[in-house]
Amino acid sequence: EVHIWCLACIINNPNTREQASEFCQKLLEIDPTYPPTIMWGIIYGLNVNLEPSRLKLEQLDNSNQLVPNQKLALAELYLFQKEAAKAKQYLETIQTELEDEPLQQLWSKLYVNTLLELQELETLEVFINESQQQTAASFNLEYLIEQDHALKRQDLTQINQLLRTRYENTHDSIDLLFLCISLYDNEQWE
Repeated sequence: EVHIWCLACIINNPNTREQASEFCQKLLEIDPTYPPTIMWGIIYGLNVNLEPSRLKLEQLDNSNQLVPNQKLALAELYLFQKEAAKAKQYLETIQTELEDEPLQQLWSKLYVNTLLELQELETLEVFINESQQQTAASFNLEYLIEQDHALKRQDLTQINQLLRTRYENTHDSIDLLFLCISLYDNEQWE
């Protein structure tokens, strides 16, 4: 866990982006199946080779040796590598295996992203309406839409407000972390 926090510190400094890619690549070489390293490499667009991670995760999946968070990392890899249809099929296959709330929320987020990538808006609407995690799925959809608008406007004020409201409603440490990162990244730290 300490290694992933070191990576987070390096990533958050704009002057050490190349070092972040190198460090992330070394972490992937040590364990190509470690979900946080894979996710951070994808989320922050680091210059890393994720193909060994995908191959190893698929190999472990074929022999039923993946734990749920590794399965979500594999789905994220499919989506990242522009294989949204494969991501959707895989996510639908593993949905019932996710028992704890954080993994279910991550599954919802990945599923929403996948449906958006596939432009399956009717399916997305049905999913949100029928989902047992309607709050998480709705927030994820709202966040993705706001993120798209913010990037087009080059103004992230609304995203920060959305994250602040989310944290005030949930008091979840992960929501606080996302808010802090967003505020810091956008030089709005108070």
